Amino acid sequence: MKIVVNRFLGIAPKKAIHLLDPSQAQTARNAKLWSESLRPFDGLANLEALSKTGAIQTIFRYDADTTWLHWTQDVNAVRGPISGDGLEKLYYTGTDLPRVTTNDVHDAGTPGTSIPPASYKLGIPAPVGPPVATDNAAGNITGTSVTWVYTFVRKFSDGTIEESAPSPASNALNLAARNASVTMPNGAITHADFGINYKRLYRDEGEGYFYVTEELLATSPYVDDIATASLGDEIETALYLPPPDGMVGLIGLPNGVTAGFYRNTVYLSAPYRPHAYPLLNQYTVNSPIVGLGNVGASIVVCTESHPFIGRGVDPAAYAFRRHPGLFPCISKRSIASSDLGVLWSCPSGIAISDASTVALATKSFLTRKEWTADFAPTTLHGTVHDGRYYAWFTTATNSDGVKTGGGIVLDMAEKAFLVTLGDYVYAAQATTGGGADADELWIAKKNSAAANANYVYQFDADAANPLSYTWKSKLHIMPGLDNLMVAQVRAEFDSELSAAEISALEASIAAAQAFNAALTETDGYINGFEINGGPINGDNNTLEIPALAPDTLSVTFRYYQDQTLRLTKILISSEPFVLPMGKMGDMVEFEMSGPAEVREVTLASSFEELAEV
Repeated sequence: MKIVVNRFLGIAPKKAIHLLDPSQAQTARNAKLWSESLRPFDGLANLEALSKTGAIQTIFRYDADTTWLHWTQDVNAVRGPISGDGLEKLYYTGTDLPRVTTNDVHDAGTPGTSIPPASYKLGIPAPVGPPVATDNAAGNITGTSVTWVYTFVRKFSDGTIEESAPSPASNALNLAARNASVTMPNGAITHADFGINYKRLYRDEGEGYFYVTEELLATSPYVDDIATASLGDEIETALYLPPPDGMVGLIGLPNGVTAGFYRNTVYLSAPYRPHAYPLLNQYTVNSPIVGLGNVGASIVVCTESHPFIGRGVDPAAYAFRRHPGLFPCISKRSIASSDLGVLWSCPSGIAISDASTVALATKSFLTRKEWTADFAPTTLHGTVHDGRYYAWFTTATNSDGVKTGGGIVLDMAEKAFLVTLGDYVYAAQATTGGGADADELWIAKKNSAAANANYVYQFDADAANPLSYTWKSKLHIMPGLDNLMVAQVRAEFDSELSAAEISALEASIAAAQAFNAALTETDGYINGFEINGGPINGDNNTLEIPALAPDTLSVTFRYYQDQTLRLTKILISSEPFVLPMGKMGDMVEFEMSGPAEVREVTLASSFEELAEV
């Protein structure tokens, strides 16, 4: 009898453990299986402290990658639609109101409780009152019924503008070779809240409103003496509306449109105008919206029941249809967009939509029972990195107030598989910029070495300190009572310890485990005192289990017979080793943990059989 495993895939909890494929696992934690060999994720790197306390829900790398914006709210942040924008215009929802900031506005703010430290309200209100026009003197305007409107303008430091809808029209003047003095009232709003610093005046002589001038906010009145032939372009903002104050879930589309939602209405901006949401660009669906995702310019609307798919080019002419499948979104933070599709947590697993159909991406691995019991799907938050869906869930809070739980990686890019991650992280962002920051994964978590303060880390980035994986095989049913005799693990070992040192270390581990087992009572107390709780005529502390040096690449191999652990062995080479003898069994499992890459595992009944190709 011989067992050979040379392909390593993830878990499939829906299958009975003896019916798994030989390459599938009962446990695959922190295992990087892209190449179908067994490798660890690299360690965390480039840590940076965050200023805010509490439970971080959102992180965003900003300001030429020098600053981590971070919030304890569920925030959706979208970069401006103009490529190469030197001001890094950033539009976001989920704090108090929809907002916009730039790197210079951000840098000029006073650090404090607000993140970012300075910003503007996103939408720009139209002036409430009309301008007032008076016949002034001889000039260049001739018209039988001339009227004016004006707009408020937010002009950024690079000269780009965002403009409101126009005011009501002024009183009409009959002019014959005259000019007009036009007063544009500023109204009662706090203009600085919106970044309003200019006004634009437009004139209508019967053919529409055309550009006259742009003036500083404080300028009034303005003397209009522009000849008809010298007027500028026709006003473009006549239908612009600010987004509702409660709009959240902002996403950016490649056609220059941004989209958000409020209750059960989807709001699409005018192209390349993230501050403006005309009435024609608003679409209502018949289920409460949880969040939005996109595949290209198509929008996937995740609701409390059926998803809706919106397709179009012109934001005023999108078509939204309800998908017949019931895939309710149970965690807004789980929604992640990618070229593969939009993914989100639903009661039966991870749903995925390519903006045409919707399917259950985890159907091959999980039933609703395992998904609900093991992965706390209502707490899931996720992002797509390198073509894979990374998500984390929380199941409890420890005595230090730190959330605990785990994570998953759903691979849809290559061979479909599911693996788990060992620790809960509070927030994540996959950067997708060019250059050195292309497709990096960043996470926010509590730093136990810094009094559980919030820190951000680059995930899978420190090759010198890889994480330790755990991979447990399927339950192999033997054709009869048998006893496998030898095993061999072919791996990329790089150990500075000799075989004698490994043997001594194994002996120390066994001795410490035996001491602790003899010392402790079944209820976790020693003579009525809590373990490690304090001294008793010396101490009642358990012994620390020795560990390998961090620069030692090794594999800890565990062998189970009839679901009982029979052997634990630390391996530092690919040399064959003997399995325990003296007990026959018909069920065999093995487990490996460590940082060394494993290519193949073989268990055999003899050395001769092990050597057979």
